[in-house]
Amino acid sequence: MIIFGPFRAIPKNMDFKVFNLSSLTQIVDKLPGLIPPSNLSMNYIEADGERSFDMWYYDYVLNDPIACSSLMSILKALDEGNNIYICIYDYESDPYISMINEAFMKILQSRYELKYAIINEPSDIEYVDRDGCDFAGVNGIKNFDDDMKRYMELSIAEKTMGRSFINIPGKDFISDKNTPIFIEKSNLPDFVVDRDGDECPPGSWRRDQYYNDNV
Repeated sequence: MIIFGPFRAIPKNMDFKVFNLSSLTQIVDKLPGLIPPSNLSMNYIEADGERSFDMWYYDYVLNDPIACSSLMSILKALDEGNNIYICIYDYESDPYISMINEAFMKILQSRYELKYAIINEPSDIEYVDRDGCDFAGVNGIKNFDDDMKRYMELSIAEKTMGRSFINIPGKDFISDKNTPIFIEKSNLPDFVVDRDGDECPPGSWRRDQYYNDNV
C-alpha cells in the first residue's frame, strides 16, 4: 500500500514506513534529489505546461543518481512488504511543489503501474481500498524488477569504487492506540518521538519485545 498525504495525516491505526517527498516536517528527512531547483525545469514548465514538465521530471528522476536512489529506497521498502506513507506539502500551497508531487505520483503510476491513494486526514484511510496487489499490471512489475536489478548493480559498483549512493531510509511509524510513535531502529531505544515530534518516555513505548525480536 502506498499513501500520500501531509505529515499530520499519518493514520493512527496502521504501521507505516514513512518517507518525506516535500513535507516541511523536520521529523522525517526529505529524500534527496527529488525536488530539483525550479530554474532547472522552468523552460519545460513554460514550454508546454504540465505535460512537458512531467516528461522532464520522469527522465530526471530515472537518470539522476541521487533522485533515482531516493526512488529506489521507496520501492525497496515496498518490496520488503511495508505499507508506505509519503509525506507531501499540502496541495496548492506551492504551485511548483504541487507539480513535483503530481509528477512523482505519475512515475509510480506510469512506469510501475503502482496503485496509490491520497489522504488529507488520518480518518481518510478508512475509505482507501487495501485489497489486492499493489501493482495494476504485469509490465509495471517487470519495470520494477528491472530497475531494482539495475539499481543493485550500480550500488555494488559504487561501493567497489569506494563510493555509495545517498540513501535515506524511511522511518518506522508504529501505531499504538494511545501513543503513535516513530522508531529509529538504528538507534533504539533512544530515539522515540510521537507524531508531533515530542520525545516519549521509555515507559510509553509498548513495543519493546517486538523490536527486540525483529531488529
